[in-house]
Amino acid sequence: MERKKEIHQKLHFIRLQTLSLISHTLHSQPLQLYHTLTHLLSNPQTLLIKKYYATTLRITSLTLPYKAKTMTPRILEKIKEVEAAKGVEVLLAVESGSRAWGFASPDSDYDIRFIYRHEKDWYLTPWDKDETIEFMTEDDLDGSGWDLRKTFHLLLKSNAALLSWFYSPIVYKSDEKFVDLFKPLADDCFSPIAVSYHYLSMSKKYLEACRRDEVKLKSYFYCLRTTLTGKWIIEKGTVPPVLFSDLLVLTDDKTRRKIEDLVALKATKGETYFHPNDWELFGFLEKTTKENDEKSKSLAGSKANKHEMERVFKEILKIK
Repeated sequence: MERKKEIHQKLHFIRLQTLSLISHTLHSQPLQLYHTLTHLLSNPQTLLIKKYYATTLRITSLTLPYKAKTMTPRILEKIKEVEAAKGVEVLLAVESGSRAWGFASPDSDYDIRFIYRHEKDWYLTPWDKDETIEFMTEDDLDGSGWDLRKTFHLLLKSNAALLSWFYSPIVYKSDEKFVDLFKPLADDCFSPIAVSYHYLSMSKKYLEACRRDEVKLKSYFYCLRTTLTGKWIIEKGTVPPVLFSDLLVLTDDKTRRKIEDLVALKATKGETYFHPNDWELFGFLEKTTKENDEKSKSLAGSKANKHEMERVFKEILKIK
């Protein structure tokens, strides 16, 4: 019985990962293709692992012709345009929104987040300067980046968004030396209590937005993600994963299957789609949010070391 349960769990995990892959790779995915693939995955319990892997491989091969349509080349082109226009060097650029989380809709934007640096002399002034670059394009590229100095100020505060960038499963550009220097700092600056309160505040807001018979599916997923992220911090004490499917280990089988079905549905619906509320699932969210509120008070702070941060800042400015 336990072995059978383990097999079923693996099958559901493969199913979710495959659907996430489809959602990400098919920017302009044919709806008919998606419905066909969803049908193949609709009842994984009836398939043997060997057969299921074969189905997954067939799905992957079907999506390959559409990978050329992904936006990565356009995103890299836009990053180069920003570097040239602003006189900066982008050190890290990642996907930060629903595409990175693994539950994008067909019309989801590309939420590009990046860290950049100027030449060393740019920092040798007593005056404040603009430390943010933003852009929005007609082809759904939503970009926002922070200068290196602002990045360090936010890191000291254990900024949740910044920390998540270093765990994004979708990386458009990365300076290896920068990441090697910066990521250990990010781990040390991670404050469980600060980040927990950040997600707790968001989950409370989205929970109230979902307290109705018909809910915007996008808001429902924001509530799911922030609630499970808070639960992860409390139970694991580590920087939470970005990929939503990694958070589902915190749920029981029934809840996980409900969420997986919603992930499959969301990949076929637009950002404004409303869905009948699953009050049982809502009850799980309400209960978990309440538990997070009670348990987060006893969490630890960060282990930030300002002297080490300053040393690393100077080292990053020397990178050639």
